[in-house]
Amino acid sequence: MQHALVECAREEIIQEVSASPFVGILVDETVNVNIKKKFIFIRYMKDGKAASQLIGNFDVPDGTAETITNKITCVLQQRNIPIAKVVGFGSDGAAVMTRRVLGFSTCLEQLNPRMTSVYCTAHRVALASSGAAAKVNTIKQYRQTVNTVFNYFKYSACHYERLQELNRILGEGDFRSLKEPCSVRWLSLSRAVYCSSVKMHGPM
Repeated sequence: MQHALVECAREEIIQEVSASPFVGILVDETVNVNIKKKFIFIRYMKDGKAASQLIGNFDVPDGTAETITNKITCVLQQRNIPIAKVVGFGSDGAAVMTRRVLGFSTCLEQLNPRMTSVYCTAHRVALASSGAAAKVNTIKQYRQTVNTVFNYFKYSACHYERLQELNRILGEGDFRSLKEPCSVRWLSLSRAVYCSSVKMHGPM
């Protein structure tokens, strides 16, 4: 049953992509303790608007641009998506993806010279801001203090329990877990930022 549902969803996506005059692909990497895979999104036109779909999460034997290129072109062929139809490619700033010589984007551009590569703006902004912040001593000291507080509670169940008890006494509510401060993992901290904003300025 599960396999049948997957096939139905896949067939619908393929039909929509086939009807689009052009497509773009977005590639990133996901890693756990024993698996390293590339997941691929495809972006296409549907009813005059851009739409995005995940088309797969694939094992990649090594991290070379040639291997990634072979895998993705094979995936596109299996779904009847001609490489000539791919006009855009987006990724993070990993060297294997974006470097001018022997990068994946360069390999794709050799297959389709009309294609345009885009380095994810969100990654660039986060990396630029963290790089700039590293030059300011006040911010470096602040980050060190915040990390020290985080580690104080993270590595002690006793300390963590006391923090939860304090939260209950203060009636703050909605206490689930601590999030480690990180300059470039903005999405994982969005809830903490939103909660802080609400407390300081009221509901948005």
